[in-house]
Amino acid sequence: MTKHNSKHLSIYNIENYLSQINKNTPKDTRVKFLMRAARVYYKTGSMKHMRSALNLFEGAYNLVCEMRGTNDPKSYIIAIMMDKCSSNIARLKNLAKERKHSK
Repeated sequence: MTKHNSKHLSIYNIENYLSQINKNTPKDTRVKFLMRAARVYYKTGSMKHMRSALNLFEGAYNLVCEMRGTNDPKSYIIAIMMDKCSSNIARLKNLAKERKHSK
């Protein structure tokens, strides 16, 4: 089985990566682009990038639901990732509040 090399995609070149999407790009390919970029943002763990990841996950979820419906397994996976991302954002907000109150 081949190994997918994702080392070339980083936070610094995601905008160029997403610029490949145009009006002629099929919806399945758009979902792949959005999910890959969202996962890169998600792995950083910062508040700013988590919000960007959540926006990209929502865009991918809307496309999948439009193509296949809400009961498709792929839409469930994206919904789970959106939930994880939003819970991480809430956790980061709580940590920031605790740091402010402790000082």
